[in-house]
Amino acid sequence: MAIIVTVVGLAGVYLAVEVVAATGSQWAADASVHLDSDRIATTPSLLSLELLFIGVPLWLAAAAGSIVHGRSIRSLVAPLHDFRWSIVGKILTFEVSMLALLVVVPTALGIVDGAEFTGFEAAHLVWAVPLMLFILIQTSGEDVFVKGYLLRQLGAATAVFWLAPVVVVAAFVALHLGNPDFSETLWLLLPLFVASELVIVYLMLRTGGMEAPLTLHWTNNTLIFLLFAERASQANDLTLFVWDNDPATITDDVIRVGVLGVLYLGAQLAAFTWPRSPLFLEPSDWSPLDGELPHGPTSELASNDAV
Repeated sequence: MAIIVTVVGLAGVYLAVEVVAATGSQWAADASVHLDSDRIATTPSLLSLELLFIGVPLWLAAAAGSIVHGRSIRSLVAPLHDFRWSIVGKILTFEVSMLALLVVVPTALGIVDGAEFTGFEAAHLVWAVPLMLFILIQTSGEDVFVKGYLLRQLGAATAVFWLAPVVVVAAFVALHLGNPDFSETLWLLLPLFVASELVIVYLMLRTGGMEAPLTLHWTNNTLIFLLFAERASQANDLTLFVWDNDPATITDDVIRVGVLGVLYLGAQLAAFTWPRSPLFLEPSDWSPLDGELPHGPTSELASNDAV
């Protein structure tokens, strides 16, 4: 059912674009050409279409699969508890702090150079909220289908706890291997990407909810599309800071990014799992009255009990 809905959803988007293009719409004609190519979207309208083209069918697929299995659509974002905005606030606080510490300050001090400020125009104000919403649809669609629906079904089908998370991380990473930013430096970026996804899945299972993956994925993609991006891969007309990779130094640049990524993941684990941290994310089966943390993350999201 999920596969059928995904295919129908993608075909529906194609058909709608073609129908509008047939009426003489130049935008729809450009969109049709874009969907049939491997070029990155640079205009806000084409980027919006690309994000919706990914997110909407995945949302429909996850919703259809959940309904067939007798679960509510709400369970895709709040499987065990009410959605906890306090977790979202803690993660956003951490992300903004890390952005300042690892990107903004080093750039201002000249430690990281080469980023070009593209300027701020009225289009940035007009498109800021719509694009952040479309990015949320794209990222949440991927998360609720892969880390929500797929993880839950795999967890119900096997008694080996670690198998479902590993398969889900592998599937999620595989979906991104065609991204332009992986084309030249796959061997360097892939380990960091896998590590970050494992951390996200761990935080999701630990807290028993989807707040961590939804928030971390959305902030990451918002950062890439609207703030900092490499010109030939993820940048678009509204990206504020862009840079061009120098083939002679690209390996050194990626290694530097890898070091920053390791520091980021270490800080992330410390901030979210250290009980004395102000950003501590409580495990779903933990109470501060217990005096100590339980051993290991909760497995409720990937178990028969959750189905």
